[in-house]
Amino acid sequence: MINWKLVLPWILLVVLLTANVLYYVNYKPVPERVFVKDNRADSLAKIVDSLHTSLLDARHDYDSIQQNIKGNIIKIQVKNAEEINNIHTFTIDQRDSMWSTVAP
Repeated sequence: MINWKLVLPWILLVVLLTANVLYYVNYKPVPERVFVKDNRADSLAKIVDSLHTSLLDARHDYDSIQQNIKGNIIKIQVKNAEEINNIHTFTIDQRDSMWSTVAP
């Protein structure tokens, strides 16, 4: 027969020690973390926005210049076409000089 008066205190001690170890392993306090605000991401976002705005301005300027060049080419072509249509009114010397100055 088991003598419970001798075994029970040891079982109780083992249970308490096991509970104590489990408590400290699983429920130890987590140190408070201090987060330092990193402004690099905000700075990069501002730089990206600035570059995007600059790119849009550059595209607008490019389109504007390209449109002006197209307009100038059309004006030159219209002028040349008018001069060629009026060729019958020119003298031979005027015709020769006109053909040498007509821009392609």
